[in-house]
Amino acid sequence: MVPGVLKERDTVNITCVVKNGRPAPKVHIKVSGTEVPSAVQKDYVNYSTSLNTNVVTMTTFERSWNRENITCCRYNEWYKVRRACSQPKQVNFLYPPSDITLEVKIDEGLQMYALCSVLDSNPACVANFSAQNGIIASERYNESVRQPLGAWNSKYAVNLNVRKDDNGKKIECSADCPNFTVVLKSTVSITVPQKAEQRFNNQDTTGFGGNSFIWIIISSCLTVVLTGVFIACLVAIKKMKTAKAKWGANQVRHSASGGGTRFVY
Repeated sequence: MVPGVLKERDTVNITCVVKNGRPAPKVHIKVSGTEVPSAVQKDYVNYSTSLNTNVVTMTTFERSWNRENITCCRYNEWYKVRRACSQPKQVNFLYPPSDITLEVKIDEGLQMYALCSVLDSNPACVANFSAQNGIIASERYNESVRQPLGAWNSKYAVNLNVRKDDNGKKIECSADCPNFTVVLKSTVSITVPQKAEQRFNNQDTTGFGGNSFIWIIISSCLTVVLTGVFIACLVAIKKMKTAKAKWGANQVRHSASGGGTRFVY
């Protein structure tokens, strides 16, 4: 008798029963072809028929046996068929995570993010983040990666919105598993790198940087206006010089003709 699903910490009772053997056979339980030494055999004799009933019980189950083939085999050299085994069965063994890790990282674009890993569980667990309001900006990604022996590693990442004054503040990650009540969490302090501080300083001046295009337009307009005024002034000066020259020439011609008024000093 092999249950389809087992949960770690629950009572395990996997039994193998062989009836009506004479003499009593050796009975054992195998996991993927290897005998389980912890299994216990008990023999019961029907004295009226001299036939035996043999029961082997396994009361422990290891994580490494998850989804492995379990068989019940009997052996006796006096039998016509000396060795025979049952059809293999599999158990989906559920267990909580063994560890949880939390890291605060920074990517090439100087974006800080937190990565929480919930390790070695079946089924995969969820990671829940908690931090001071405003520090967690958005979800970055999540994935569950299948591991050997049917385990899962779950990775959850969130983008962080931090400033220089958030240095030293804490962020926490806890495991949330559908089949178990787990008290498994990790807490780290945020350390703002110097490069990130420079990025934040640059962000603090975005009010000016965001208007730089407008200032460029204004400067260009002022340049055009001043250039126009300068050209207009040059034209006006030239005209004044031309008019003055004409007036002087007229005075010379008038004096030469003897007309006009004389001034005696």
